[in-house]
Amino acid sequence: MACNCATNEQLEKLYKEFGHKVDVPKDAELKFKLKNSLTKIGVSVSVFFIIPYLFYYVIREGVFGDGKISLSEFFGFRKKIVKEDV
Repeated sequence: MACNCATNEQLEKLYKEFGHKVDVPKDAELKFKLKNSLTKIGVSVSVFFIIPYLFYYVIREGVFGDGKISLSEFFGFRKKIVKEDV
């Protein structure tokens, strides 16, 4: 079996560089926590409304549609049609 030491070292290096822990000054700590909490609440509320609609869309396309699920159609993106010069 191979040694996993190098992998652990790389993971620790990546965590130090891109880790989630953020040092916040004491005077900005309340503002940081409030902003973080509001962001989490906003994401939770958005997901709360998107998930049921997503299930409805998947079931509707699976039963009544052609069985193909398109994320671009779900989010309302339009495909850009490029006219080729002939």
